[in-house]
Amino acid sequence: MNKLPIILLFLISLNSFGQSTYLKGDGLVSVNLDSFPTIELFKEITDTEPTQTIIVYDDKEIKSFNIENLESISKEWFKPIHIHLDYFIFYFQCSVVEKDWYQIVVNEQTNLKLWVKKSADLEYIKWEKFISGVTAVRPIQADINPIRQEPNVNSNLTNHQFIDCLAPIEVQGDWMKVKVEPAVCDKTFEMEELEYVEGFIKWKNDNKLLINYWLLL
Repeated sequence: MNKLPIILLFLISLNSFGQSTYLKGDGLVSVNLDSFPTIELFKEITDTEPTQTIIVYDDKEIKSFNIENLESISKEWFKPIHIHLDYFIFYFQCSVVEKDWYQIVVNEQTNLKLWVKKSADLEYIKWEKFISGVTAVRPIQADINPIRQEPNVNSNLTNHQFIDCLAPIEVQGDWMKVKVEPAVCDKTFEMEELEYVEGFIKWKNDNKLLINYWLLL
C-alpha cells in the first residue's frame, strides 16, 4: 500500500476522542500499520487468552487501512490517544514497560489499560521524542505560559507572542524550544522577517500537558 501524500492545508484533530491533557506514562506505543497486525490485548500478563483483539486490514472499499468492527469497539472500549489510519497514525499511551510487555491505555476516557506483548509491530516512543516531532503546538494558557527568551519562568518574554504559529524545535526537560512558523497559522505573506522568532514554552508540568499539539497541518 502506497503512503498517501500529506497536503498542508489546515490543522486537523487526529483524535476523535479528544486530546489527553495528562501523561499516563513516560511514552507512547506506535502501531506499524504496514504489516496489518493483529494485536492481542490481555488483562494480566499471566493470562493465556486475550480479552480483546485489534485486527488491522487492507480495506479495499475505502482504499486504506481499517480495523475490524471499528465502529462497534469504539463505542464499547476502544479510544486510543491518536488514530488516523489514512495518515499512518495509530498511538496508545503507554503506562508501564515490562521486559516483554507494554501496558497501554486503550480507552483515554475510562483509563482502561491492557497489556500487549512487545513485537516488531509496535514501537515505544518516549514523550520527549514524540512531542518534539509534532507539527504545531500552542500553550493551553498563554497568559501563564507565554513564549520566553530562555527556558526559565523568570526569563523575559520574546518581543512577539505569535502563539498560534508555533512549531517545536527540541525538548529540554519540561521546556520546549519553539519557532514561529507562519505556515502553521497561514500568515506566510503577512509576517516580516523580524517576526520569525524562536523562544521557549513549558510543554508539561509533572504529568500534566501544558500545550495542545497537532501531528498534521
